[in-house]
Amino acid sequence: MEASAPPSQPVFPPRPIISLLDGITIRPYHPVADIATSAYHANNPRIAQWMTNSFPHPYTEESARSWISHALSQTRTTDFVIAKDGALIGGIGLKPMTDIYAHIVGIGYWIGEEHWGRGIGKQVVKAFTTWALQEHPEVERVEAEVSAANIGSERVLLRCGYVCEAKLRKRVCKHGVFSDVKIFAVLREEWAG
Repeated sequence: MEASAPPSQPVFPPRPIISLLDGITIRPYHPVADIATSAYHANNPRIAQWMTNSFPHPYTEESARSWISHALSQTRTTDFVIAKDGALIGGIGLKPMTDIYAHIVGIGYWIGEEHWGRGIGKQVVKAFTTWALQEHPEVERVEAEVSAANIGSERVLLRCGYVCEAKLRKRVCKHGVFSDVKIFAVLREEWAG
């Protein structure tokens, strides 16, 4: 009797959707290999403070496993890894809107703290916005909702060509504290990429 072949594991790293300078890529999640690095980089209160409550803190390997499983179960992939030399250093994704807002996607991203201040945010947001507009012809507007206190993310968006359209007072409440947010957006016809 012939032995059956073991189940095949997905290739690591997965093929990038975008390749940038200095080994930076945007690629799909790997169901196993990204768990530990995701938990390592995401388990940081300086990242979690800017995220919604669905981004847990502490961020454990179980948190990472759950998120990666969700990301890989999507009919149309909208959540990706930001990688350096193949290894996860952050995440980026789109949140498609529905109904009368179906022409809009939200963009969200985070990068591990040890990679802050190196221009990675600008590279990936600019390239990912271009990719989103190319891959989703129905999209006319890409927007980001950012805590008014998150100066780093605000700078990234402005440097990429996003426009600050509004400041919404007491828009979010995290851990019992109300915070303002700013809405940044770019329209398809404005995007130079």
